[in-house]
Amino acid sequence: MHTLRRFLGWQLTSELSGAKFAQITCYVSAFGIFALMIRKIGRLQLTEAELFFGVLQVLVVFMLIICVGTLVRIHAELTKKDDSH
Repeated sequence: MHTLRRFLGWQLTSELSGAKFAQITCYVSAFGIFALMIRKIGRLQLTEAELFFGVLQVLVVFMLIICVGTLVRIHAELTKKDDSH
C-alpha cells in the first residue's frame, strides 16, 4: 500500500503544465459537449418552452465547464506565485 501511494504521488509534469492541459481539455470537451447537446435537442420534437429550457441547460453546462477550466489555470498560477514568495 505504501508503494502504491508513493507511485501515485510522483509528479510527471509541473503543476502549471498540468493546469494548462486541464484547461485545454475542459475547453475542447465543453465545445464537444455543446455541439452534441444542441444536435440532440434539435432532433427532439419539443414545445417552445421545452426548447428554451433545454437550450438554457446546455448553455449552463457549457459555461460551467469553461469556468472550471479557467479556475484550474488561475489556481495553479496563484499557487505557483505563493510558493515562490
